[in-house]
Amino acid sequence: MVRRNRLQAMNDFPIVAAAVINSFHTPRDPVLHTLQSVIDKGEPLISSLSRLAGVTKGSIRALRGVKPGDDAGPVNLVLLLRALDKITPDKRPRDGNKWQLFENLLRWAEGERSRIIDSPKYSEDLATHIVAGLMAAGETQIVRWIGHNLELLDGIDDYLDYAGLWCATGAGGEVVSSAYVKSRARRTVRDALMMRYPAKEILRQVNCWHKEINNPANSLPLDTSVPDEWPALPGLPHVCGDLTIVSLTSNSQLIAEGMQLKHCVRVYTDSCWSGARHIVSIRDAAGQSLSTAELSISETADFRYDLSVDQHHSFANGMPSQACTTALADYMQSIASDEAQADLEEVCEFHQFRRGELGESGLCDDGRSASMVSNIMRKILSDYDCARDWLLDQLDIEDTWYRLDNERAAKALSKFRLDETLSDKDAFELAWDTGQWECMDAGLRPAMER
Repeated sequence: MVRRNRLQAMNDFPIVAAAVINSFHTPRDPVLHTLQSVIDKGEPLISSLSRLAGVTKGSIRALRGVKPGDDAGPVNLVLLLRALDKITPDKRPRDGNKWQLFENLLRWAEGERSRIIDSPKYSEDLATHIVAGLMAAGETQIVRWIGHNLELLDGIDDYLDYAGLWCATGAGGEVVSSAYVKSRARRTVRDALMMRYPAKEILRQVNCWHKEINNPANSLPLDTSVPDEWPALPGLPHVCGDLTIVSLTSNSQLIAEGMQLKHCVRVYTDSCWSGARHIVSIRDAAGQSLSTAELSISETADFRYDLSVDQHHSFANGMPSQACTTALADYMQSIASDEAQADLEEVCEFHQFRRGELGESGLCDDGRSASMVSNIMRKILSDYDCARDWLLDQLDIEDTWYRLDNERAAKALSKFRLDETLSDKDAFELAWDTGQWECMDAGLRPAMER
């Protein structure tokens, strides 16, 4: 019976069956694991998948007979369905070529959105909004906008980070004081803002942003007393055979690297300044740049510092050579030693101290001027005044919720006689009892002052 049900699913909905089979290797996806049970029991597939994925039955029926692409592995089925659900039936892909384009866009969206698997850079709603908008426009328009190279869409990620910074600064006004509201502004509010625009307009904004951000007048903080440099990563330069890896430690070095390899590493000046990113160049014996890699430092659960590779590209964002990849792997292995931990910690402490000084400098937490970010966004958003008013209204809603929740937290905690001797263990137990996780720190302060 189970075998018959599985064969029927593979015959009627091959792309769904392929996703379920692949789920044996992706235990994180509860929808696909539940769907496997639905198929084995012979339960109605269309209604069950519609309920599990939260989409209409029409979107499920549109997958009947659709086979997965053969060249790049299975796609994220839930992401596919939710994007498909946003496309009107007359604009949905019908032939093999359009389905292949749809799957490629979904792979781009999933890869770009979730470079960090447990912390997507933007929401699924925004990802499906962009993909659905591109597909609704049609293949001819997609080629007109981005050609045949989906890598040109990668700039969306960097632009969204910048737009999030604009949101977190209240459109260039006072920097949002609450860490919680600021976090909401940089991601949740930003994504809602972007979803006000069609995919075509978002692509126009990305292109406009690249032009503005590459203008030297827009790349440095207004406070010229802030040094335009940062420390090198430990262990560099690192020699591996005929290649040498060096740290790029200033805006001028990033500009030169970008000009030589024809990519946009220049836009990372601000995040390098803040320590969010570290850029290294892999060079030949003559000192010519062959590829560029973006690295980041994170603290692990056991209080170690972990250096990871976020991206690695050669000329025009192409794939790096095997020699460059090997050299970078050799460096990463060398820096993973216990001896390098103190050096990585020193780099992190430098940037932490620098960011701590920004509160009195008028800059954002990554070194960029709030007013400068606003000036650039004014050139990008065609409806800037309307977008700004919408943003300030959303920030007011977020701040009101946060303030009221803090008051509830303080009231719930006031029955405890808290003082400066409150331990981390006690704080955890109070949070567990009251359920005030998001606002625990802010809720404790007014309670402790009573």
